[in-house]
Amino acid sequence: MIEVESSMIDAIDYDPASLTLKIRFKKGGQTFAYVGVRDNIYTEMLESESIGKYFHSNIKGKYDYSKIEEEASNDGQ
Repeated sequence: MIEVESSMIDAIDYDPASLTLKIRFKKGGQTFAYVGVRDNIYTEMLESESIGKYFHSNIKGKYDYSKIEEEASNDGQ
């Protein structure tokens, strides 16, 4: 993931093969995967003056998403 300058978003990642944008939010440290996001949206988000405002205007409510559960650090031992 790429750390970004934002008061709301900690880091983002993009997989062009699956059109999946992953966003880790500062509040709670939760990560969500947004599906069907074209590469130009990802690029515009990175280049925007405000990543948080771009997210609210162009991603939130426009794409299906799911919460990515953190992998447990317990290895069963």
